[in-house]
Amino acid sequence: MRCFLREVGQSWTTAANWHYVTRTFKGGKKCGYKVKELQLTTGERGCAASHVMVWQRCCAWRKPVLVLEDDARPTGTFAKTLSKALKEVRRSSPHVLWLGYVQAAPWR
Repeated sequence: MRCFLREVGQSWTTAANWHYVTRTFKGGKKCGYKVKELQLTTGERGCAASHVMVWQRCCAWRKPVLVLEDDARPTGTFAKTLSKALKEVRRSSPHVLWLGYVQAAPWR
């Protein structure tokens, strides 16, 4: 199996997240999001590398896939919230739908 650590840098700037939040959600610029440069630990880099591997496999499969962290604990409203999010983005036919905490998300 190929080493995906080469695909992952030593750090991550949250500016990419900020760009997404402000372009995607009304009120995104007012949600208090802080842009910073994060130094990644070896464990975080390994985790990110496993994400890269899964994303590449998803592209090869060409089927919808839901990927959760191994320690994810979906709440009782997860399915309902996911359904709302999918309806919201269906018009734009995204290739990737990142599920994460965003204060300005319209389905929150």
